[in-house]
Amino acid sequence: TRSDIHSIPIAEYIMRAALDYREQAQRWRAAQAERRWAYHEWDEVCGTTWVVVGMGSIGAEVAVRARAFGARVIGVRRRPPSDEPVDEMVTPEELHRVLPEADIVILAVPLSEETRGLVDGAFLDLLPPGALVVNVSRGPIVDTDALVERVPSGAVRCALDSVNP
Repeated sequence: TRSDIHSIPIAEYIMRAALDYREQAQRWRAAQAERRWAYHEWDEVCGTTWVVVGMGSIGAEVAVRARAFGARVIGVRRRPPSDEPVDEMVTPEELHRVLPEADIVILAVPLSEETRGLVDGAFLDLLPPGALVVNVSRGPIVDTDALVERVPSGAVRCALDSVNP
């Protein structure tokens, strides 16, 4: 069965993950554990571009929260847009056009023949350096081998999934 009961908690997990990544929160936590003040530079979420792949209940909740932080949100869905809380809506066929703009990519799609392996080498190569990918989808949406291949070069710095954050 399909339930939207977890949409808000998952959207909040995504926001925390994005804020932690952009603000390098682990550095603050380490300093706090050592009981010392240590300032560091960080990147704000405000002014970033988020590409939310899958505009179901989770994608919509993420879009609302990201926009509240001042982010620009591009939604991706198969069917024509309705009243989703995004700045722009594109189809999966147009995804390649918007990926180079993405600071943060959220994957919130069901596993299907169309989405299996969606995040492959070509997808990852379109992302700008430092982009964050958060996968809350089920199943093999991400080609893990393609992802791991790009980590040593720095092309991918961080990717989170809902199973292994």
